[in-house]
Amino acid sequence: DDIFEAGIFLGIATLFHLPSAIFLIWALIVMALYTSINLRQIFMFTLAFMMPIFISFMVFYFNNHSSEFTNIWLFNIRNSFDLSLKGLKDILITFTIPFVIAILGIIRVMSGTRYNSFQNRSHQLLVILGIFSFLSLLFSESFTPANFVFSIPFLAFFVAGFFVHNKKIYLSEIL
Repeated sequence: DDIFEAGIFLGIATLFHLPSAIFLIWALIVMALYTSINLRQIFMFTLAFMMPIFISFMVFYFNNHSSEFTNIWLFNIRNSFDLSLKGLKDILITFTIPFVIAILGIIRVMSGTRYNSFQNRSHQLLVILGIFSFLSLLFSESFTPANFVFSIPFLAFFVAGFFVHNKKIYLSEIL
């Protein structure tokens, strides 16, 4: 089932990058809003999410290192929000233009009238993804460009949407 696979992939992502656990909430919200989901599918998704984490814990447990697993992986969230102002300044300089163009792209794409209902739901899903990628950035240990990886699909779609919707506007002015 696709829901089970999505849960496993999200669990594996959480093992490698703890702030990606926030996308569990995103996936449940998207499934509740855009599909006909039942309690069995929610349980299956949550169980699949927890399975890679549980297996990793069991490997540490059988090697008598369960305390290391909990100290390094589980309690690592307390070390979050280490914000250096120099890093934030550089990040703001780098990502301000793409985010501004993406916001303009959201406005242009959402006000478009040629989309069907499935495409509109996909656009809304990507806006929710953008919100949760920002939350994931806040939960990460530091503001580095690598922590913006979850915002790439959001930025790419809406920046491209901005240019696609404005293509005909600027073409007539240039000629």
